[in-house]
Amino acid sequence: MNIALKNQIKAHILEEPNRLNMDDWFTSLSCVRPKQHPSCGTVACLAGWSHLLTGGDWGDVVNVYSFAQELQIHVDLAYKVCFVDNWPMKF
Repeated sequence: MNIALKNQIKAHILEEPNRLNMDDWFTSLSCVRPKQHPSCGTVACLAGWSHLLTGGDWGDVVNVYSFAQELQIHVDLAYKVCFVDNWPMKF
């Protein structure tokens, strides 16, 4: 696992929790409810932030496979992380 990237994603989201939206890979301010947007105007899911924080571009294809590759985890684990239906009930 790419621990450095995991920690970077974690720190980025904890700095501004409104940056996280697990409903989409990433999106701009124009697609976000105004009271819930971060000052930067960008929100993303975990895979989207992984992609953007590693230098990826908005036009790139982001999916479970690219997330698994960037984070250096098995694709089965990436599926569990990327889709909140797979998360424990308390979330």
